[in-house]
Amino acid sequence: DNMVIIFASGLLIPLAGILADRFGVVRFMTCGFLIWAIFGIPVYVHLTHSLTWQKCLVLQAFLIIPHASIMASITSFIPTLFPATHRYTGI
Repeated sequence: DNMVIIFASGLLIPLAGILADRFGVVRFMTCGFLIWAIFGIPVYVHLTHSLTWQKCLVLQAFLIIPHASIMASITSFIPTLFPATHRYTGI
């Protein structure tokens, strides 16, 4: 069920934030994007063949890990893209 996935994601995002602070935000977020890029299509192809709810749950759980690493890192990465003098100017 999606509620289980949402709950697991809610638990993993703070843990991913701690790991991102330890290993570097950009490096941790890049690893998450690479995992999605490498495994996203094979997971989707595997999911579309003989779909069962158990397989769907396992594959969604597998994709939570890169999702958590990206969501935890992006909140501290985006402010670094803009200088502090221009963040709240509306320009």
